[in-house]
Formats: sequence, C-alpha cells, structure tokens
Amino acid sequence: MEYKRLQADDLPLLDSFRDDEQTRYERSALTQFLQNGNAFGFLAKENDSAAGFAFGYTLPRPDGKTDFYLHAIDVVREYQRRGVGTNLMRYIAGFARSIGCRKLFLITDRQNRAACRCYEKSGAVRKAGDAVLYEYRLKEEKK
Repeated sequence: MEYKRLQADDLPLLDSFRDDEQTRYERSALTQFLQNGNAFGFLAKENDSAAGFAFGYTLPRPDGKTDFYLHAIDVVREYQRRGVGTNLMRYIAGFARSIGCRKLFLITDRQNRAACRCYEKSGAVRKAGDAVLYEYRLKEEKK
C-alpha cells in the first residue's frame, strides 16, 4: 500500500471512488481544489486503485501558527479493518508536521466507533469535552 499526497496525475484513480455518502469527485473540481495553496488531498493506493482518500486544509492563525483541519477520510469497504485508515492518518499527521502545522484536528461522531478507533490508533487524543458543533448552511447544495 502506498500513502501519498494527491497529485494531478493521480486524479484518474478517483473517477470511480465513492465515499460512504456516495460522493463523486469530478476531475475539474479536484484540479481546482489542488490549485488552492491551503488545500491538500491524500491517497492510499494499491495496484493503481484508490483504497482511501482524504482531504483537509491548513488554517493560518493570527498568532502566526498554523493548524491542519482534516475534513474527510474515507476507505473503500474492501480495505476497511486492514489498517489503511490508520496508516493514512499517520501519513497525514506526518505531512502536517512536515509543513509546520502546530496541530491536526478533525470532527467525527462518537457513534462512529470504527473512525474513533482509527484516529486513536494513529495517535489522536479525544478532546471534545463539552464542545458543541454548530453549522450554518449558507448555500443549498444540488443533489
């Protein structure tokens, strides 16, 4: 299994990739995404096939520090429970460290036990306490 930062020549691997919500990633949108200096994609790849995909963003802070927010990580069903997600998370954490990020954070549901195990196995510490997530829907999405 190869773990790497997503590059333009990897985009064909995501043509048939679907996450748990059946999201399709269009090449044109991915190309535009990769051109954003604060956006990063990551790939778990085996035999010219995408086994996992993740993406996130660097968040520059007004105190001069930078954090990394991981927005999504998905592993193809046949690769789940084989350490792919854990190793992809380790790769992403190492990448974030290598570009000078102070910390990496993400949000998941407590009920998503598989994801929680993955994050904890890869070195994450649960920090929620009594934190509450609020979301503003600013634009309707087409389905």
